[in-house]
Amino acid sequence: ESDTFSRTLIQTAPVALVVLSHDGRKLVTCNHLAAQWLGDEADILALTAGWNLFESHGQVPGGICIQVGGRYLQAAFAATRYAGVEAVLCVFNDITVHCEAEEALASAKRAADAASQAKTLFLASMSHEIRTPLYGVLGTLELLGLTDLDSRQRAYLRTIQNSSSTLLQLISDVLDVSKIEAGQMALNPAAFNPAELVEEVLRNYAASAAAKGLQFYACIDAGGPAQLLGDAARIRQILNNLVSNALKFTDIGRVVLRLKLLARENGRAHLQWQVADTGAGIAEEQQGRLFEAFYQVPGVHHTSGTGLGLSISWRLAEMMGGSLRVVSEVGLGSSFSLLLELPEGGRQGLAFHPACLRPGPVYVHSPVRELADSVAAWLECWGCNVLGGEPSSDGYGGAVLLELLPAAEPRAWSGPRVCATADAPTQPELREDGWYVSLYSLTGIALALALAQGSELPAPARAAANIRSEGLGLHVLVAEDNPINQTLLCEQLEELGCSVSLASDGREALRLFDDRHFDVLLSDVNMPNMNGYELTQALRGRGETLPIIGVTANALREEGERCRAVGMDAWLVKPISLRTLNDLLGELVGKPGLVAPQESSEPAMAEEPLQVPERMRSLFLETMGKDLAATREAAGRGDAEALRQGVHRMAGALAVARAQALVMACREVEEGLMEGRLGCTASETAQVLGRIEQALERLREAG
Repeated sequence: ESDTFSRTLIQTAPVALVVLSHDGRKLVTCNHLAAQWLGDEADILALTAGWNLFESHGQVPGGICIQVGGRYLQAAFAATRYAGVEAVLCVFNDITVHCEAEEALASAKRAADAASQAKTLFLASMSHEIRTPLYGVLGTLELLGLTDLDSRQRAYLRTIQNSSSTLLQLISDVLDVSKIEAGQMALNPAAFNPAELVEEVLRNYAASAAAKGLQFYACIDAGGPAQLLGDAARIRQILNNLVSNALKFTDIGRVVLRLKLLARENGRAHLQWQVADTGAGIAEEQQGRLFEAFYQVPGVHHTSGTGLGLSISWRLAEMMGGSLRVVSEVGLGSSFSLLLELPEGGRQGLAFHPACLRPGPVYVHSPVRELADSVAAWLECWGCNVLGGEPSSDGYGGAVLLELLPAAEPRAWSGPRVCATADAPTQPELREDGWYVSLYSLTGIALALALAQGSELPAPARAAANIRSEGLGLHVLVAEDNPINQTLLCEQLEELGCSVSLASDGREALRLFDDRHFDVLLSDVNMPNMNGYELTQALRGRGETLPIIGVTANALREEGERCRAVGMDAWLVKPISLRTLNDLLGELVGKPGLVAPQESSEPAMAEEPLQVPERMRSLFLETMGKDLAATREAAGRGDAEALRQGVHRMAGALAVARAQALVMACREVEEGLMEGRLGCTASETAQVLGRIEQALERLREAG
């Protein structure tokens, strides 16, 4: 019975069973599946002949996977006894379905990867094809803005520029999504000051908030870190999107940006950036879809957007190891919070520490209680005695009244007063009823309080010099096959004081180098006959050392890496603005757009007014304002190179405006930074930036 049971078991088992003699040379028995899958005795012995079934000491248990007759079989073998003699048992399991499923999954993954790569290439190509004509549009509009236009024409121009910029932002958003999905979005961590980052974001949107009559302010934790290590550009991108959305969907009330330190642990800071508004609010059933790409809350009739901003912000937060959360209620408003854990930088202490402010009594008054409490906390950290209650109209002995977002009618007060408003300059300005300073600069508020206390800030002596503004004065070769781009680049370079030679492809450009000298080469990377990469390699192979700038409509990071790899010094992505072109050329060739002066031994001259033609005044103020803000940010985080570049850019623009003393001041700061004297030039830099701010304010008021 036992023998019958064993034979029945062998024949009915859902696997192929084979019993071989102990030396593997004879088939003892097998079931019908073995015969069906493996063949006759000769086939089975031939199949198992190469297996390592035996060693000197006997049989070796093990397993193997084989393919026989279109089937995938998993084989296992082990020593046993059969019918009273030594034998080898081999079991074959059909895993064809499993293998086919694995292959199908692998094939699907390959197809998905190929589709993702194809999508990335398509979007890059789309970006390239759209950016090229868009460069023609934006670049020409920028040049048009420098010509004489009446007010109606200038209004039309602004509309076209805004629409074109929106289109460019849409392209950038789509590419950001693509890069994130393809794993090509890279973070660039560096030291930055989180409090200064908040102030910069607020200054960028102050005008938009004022136009809608909204209260717009920040509450920055005074106990927060002075320096963090992270990607400030991506954090700024998230905050810009959150603030922009809040202002867009809030018609009455306020928008506030809060920065709070949640915890500190092992040299890392847990931070919360929160943007809260009193807008329409978002229904609970819609909140779950807010971070989906292209999703927009239905029924909201405001300026349309791409529907990508929140999706990109959410993914960027995840990339940085953080999260983005929303709390909202219809009719009450919304709150979006960015939560990040970042390592602290080497700079310790307060984010702002003004040495000029003396300990003394200060009344802090504001219609917004949390704003008053936030600034009061900073004042206490700075050693001031913050007084409670209402200040008396006859003043308090030695006290200063600090009004944040003051009413139109100043409150009665006979003592020194500082008013922090949304539209005041970041450097204190003395007016009839007191010192005025930007609400979005804690450093500026501290400086204004110091001035109100009677402190005198030393003004550095400045040597005068005669400076001739002659533009960049470079001979530039432009290698570009697109006629429109040729014309536009030529006009932009001539506007910057350059002489230009044109080549339609790399071969023609190479021939021009045989008998001419050029200061700079601007080469499109995709040209017929010889592209920009090949041209660069050929020139470097000949020993040419001039700066080479790649020009492309492909905004993907790999394009820039490829430009660097072949020997280019920099790359520009279309559309290219005059400011970007001027800054890069000046940086690469060491010219800030002016002829270097001989030092003068004459005494310092008085600050002269900026001489900017009326048709260029708006562009000048806008670009200088952005450069000034970026330079202050670099100074705050201790980035000497970015600070030097910012001062260098502003010196070039100020030279065009005939501001001789300011240009010399910028040059002295720049020289100090190049010599590594960042600490020695800190106060000097702050004073120069303050003088530039005041000069811009005077130009704006004259306008």
